[in-house]
Amino acid sequence: MSVTILGKKYSNHAWKKGLKSDEGIFKRVIPTTKYLEPRLTDSNQFRGDALGLEAAEFETKATAYQIKVFQELGKSDPEKAEEYRLTISNAIDTWKKDISVLQQFLKSLKQEEKELEKEENEIENTEKMKLHLPDAIRRHFPDVFARIDVDWKKLDTIQEDIIIAIQKIEGLEEKIENYFKELKKKHLGFLFD
Repeated sequence: MSVTILGKKYSNHAWKKGLKSDEGIFKRVIPTTKYLEPRLTDSNQFRGDALGLEAAEFETKATAYQIKVFQELGKSDPEKAEEYRLTISNAIDTWKKDISVLQQFLKSLKQEEKELEKEENEIENTEKMKLHLPDAIRRHFPDVFARIDVDWKKLDTIQEDIIIAIQKIEGLEEKIENYFKELKKKHLGFLFD
């Protein structure tokens, strides 16, 4: 796959190499502001992903030719245009790092969800055992069953807490996955490479 910029054709390899080069049309600007990288707030909302600072930095610091390149790319390949703008504005590394952290966080959430589901299943299995242990057996063998008395109400509370935790984790997972989908719709799929 190739991209044509103002009459000059770049192979995909040449494009990637150019983005890394920091030379010519790929010369990065020195930002005067700290970018607000995308982050998940305490209220589970994403902030800092509107690209406003990056766009302003690009428009005020990039050369007229770089702006023309961006506009031309936007017509033929909006994703490459965004990749170019984030690269030239010197924000792409921050964005890629933050997306990577979110991906790792999502993976950890999924693992935690599996562990909680496993605990929930163990509690359910313990409750099933309760049904198979008649009181008559307890009365006839008090010395055997005295130590395994379980506070079933406490176990039910633990199970309810696990279910609530799983629901919260699933909600957060869904929020992150939807956020990733939205970024891809905004032509930012290159952040996931």
